[in-house]
Amino acid sequence: MYRKYVKRFLDIILAIIAIVITLPIFLLTGILVLIFLGKPAIFRQKRPGKDEKIFTMYKFRTMTKGKNRNGEMLPDELRLTKFGKFLRKTSLDEIPEFINILKGDMSFVGPRPLLIEYLPYYTKEEHHRHDVRPGLTGLAQVSGRNLLSWDDRFKKDIEYINNITFKNDFQIIFKTIYKVVKKEDIVIGKNVFMQNLNIERSKNIIYRMVSSKDIESNKKNILNLIKNVLDFNANVKHDRCQEVLCNMQKYISDGTAYITGAFFDDKMIGFLWMYEIDSQKMHVNYFSVDKDYRNKGIGTELLKLSILFAKERKIKYIELRVEENND
Repeated sequence: MYRKYVKRFLDIILAIIAIVITLPIFLLTGILVLIFLGKPAIFRQKRPGKDEKIFTMYKFRTMTKGKNRNGEMLPDELRLTKFGKFLRKTSLDEIPEFINILKGDMSFVGPRPLLIEYLPYYTKEEHHRHDVRPGLTGLAQVSGRNLLSWDDRFKKDIEYINNITFKNDFQIIFKTIYKVVKKEDIVIGKNVFMQNLNIERSKNIIYRMVSSKDIESNKKNILNLIKNVLDFNANVKHDRCQEVLCNMQKYISDGTAYITGAFFDDKMIGFLWMYEIDSQKMHVNYFSVDKDYRNKGIGTELLKLSILFAKERKIKYIELRVEENND
């Protein structure tokens, strides 16, 4: 009852009260941001919310738009000013999120909304953090805030969504107020020791030769990867995806296919399929990387592994045919 009905009702009532009470602070902070950091005062960023639907989150800006001589944005630590650090330490930069709560994008308590580019790097269990609305604060924030590792943060998120009660929400809000007043567990700027999740976990991508067992446990992922390839050829019907998958299983078993794969959390996110034409040449039959994982160097690593494999077999040439419309 609380999770389904009461929690949202309380969010609306409390958001209205919070907006009215903090309106003078909102206006004053907005003016100071304009003076010290420039326009715009409100920072807008797309974040995944409940059911991973994208919404626009509002915060007060804490960094300048400083650029180097080449017109490139300076690193975050150089654009974060003393005033910006003050806003973060006092959590004043979070005040505009009351609007998100009133709109229904967020809740007062829930897993914090993270960057869109982190979505492909969650484990199957961690994706459940999006079963509820993201929160202004959450169990992870009162259990160590940004001193926790990513794994520990996500464990706290899952722990919370499995135990949503009025008592737990009240305790989290009370602890949040206490920590903000005491300025506990706050690490800002150069002192932040955590890497972005996509950078940290991209190092955990495993590259290896694909086995029959891998294909059996990754049928759905492989079908999507094959479809990505076939999308470039309008003359190929998509019901051929299943046929290609069957061929992949068959040729792996009889040793006529050599497939290198990229795996994250036991999920195949890319593969390169080669076969020998003769003793001097190998042909790349299919080469695909999941759309959510592109531009991360995965294709390059698959190519490197395939080249090493070809060299071990004393192959001199590898050919790859690409459709003209395949950028």
